[in-house]
Amino acid sequence: MDLISSFTTPIRQASYSILNTIALQKPGSLSVQKLANSFELSKTSILNILKSFCNAHLIFEVDAYGSITKRNRHPREYYFLSTQMKACIYQQNAQSTQTKGDSVHYWKIMLLLHYSL
Repeated sequence: MDLISSFTTPIRQASYSILNTIALQKPGSLSVQKLANSFELSKTSILNILKSFCNAHLIFEVDAYGSITKRNRHPREYYFLSTQMKACIYQQNAQSTQTKGDSVHYWKIMLLLHYSL
């Protein structure tokens, strides 16, 4: 809860696009650095957004398996929870149109999902 309240408006607005990017990409094809460059945010902000998504159970992360060196070299892979959840988010946000109030509405949905699980 403290993590989400500390997000600034640009980070909150970018979080919806980041979630869509994760949902549409093949797992393992995105890195934190690529996301940071694409959305012009810091790596720390991207990691905080991913952490909040994991805490809300919208995405889950899988660490690399194998030897210690392999685990250190390969980044975590992020998987979207389900296509039904993505459809629900789209429906609640009027087919993903982003107006001024959509990001606030989206975060309310995310918090409700987190506390209902």
